[in-house]
Amino acid sequence: MRGWTGLFLLLVTGGALAAGDAPRADAEKTGEGVGQVARAEGRVQVLPAKGFRKEPAEAGRALAQGDMVLTGNEAQAVLAFADGSKVAMNGGTKLEVLDPGEVRQEGGKAFYRIRQSASQGRQVRTEFSVIGVKGTEFLVSDTGEAKAVAMAEGEVEVAAPDDGRFELYREKQADEFDAYRQRQQQGMDDYRQEFEQYKQRVRREFVEYARSFSLGTGKMATFGDGEATTGAVSEELEQDIQRLRDLL
Repeated sequence: MRGWTGLFLLLVTGGALAAGDAPRADAEKTGEGVGQVARAEGRVQVLPAKGFRKEPAEAGRALAQGDMVLTGNEAQAVLAFADGSKVAMNGGTKLEVLDPGEVRQEGGKAFYRIRQSASQGRQVRTEFSVIGVKGTEFLVSDTGEAKAVAMAEGEVEVAAPDDGRFELYREKQADEFDAYRQRQQQGMDDYRQEFEQYKQRVRREFVEYARSFSLGTGKMATFGDGEATTGAVSEELEQDIQRLRDLL
């Protein structure tokens, strides 16, 4: 799906948006021991919580509450948190550490390995969804090619933000679609328009207007314009998962 902008991830309940690279005077009080930059390759920078200038980030740099980590287009970084959770950042990604268990993602792709918390579940909050997490691994993509949450292991509950509802769709089985396509495309050009109309009908089917839905291992959801479509993880995102997972 296309057409949605911005995306942020919360590792614990709640969280407020910050304003890009501007100084975040409304950030919560800075705290120590939130986490650290465990790996940095290429241009990786940190915008301190109350700072005005980005600073180079090297492996071992401590992260305080309110810090924002930014990766250049060809860069990669791994953030490690006190509870053992880790995040592998692809190029062109921003992650703001809002508090010890909460970060916000803007743009790019990031792979999250979230350790199960004995005290409470966790959340991934975006402008289009609120994802309940309890010990799992998943990819969040916020690019022009893919706005999606793709599951590697575990299960999450995805809820609509602001007490809204998703227009929820489900991808249909490929065999039905492919069989029709083969019949219609065997030299039958007159059926092209009919085929395109049929394709739009059978590639996905409406399920319901839902406040939430579950995603399990090997499943993904794409989002746009208030819609969510679930199906199997795409080959492209599966490759992204493997590549970023190898950084952890």
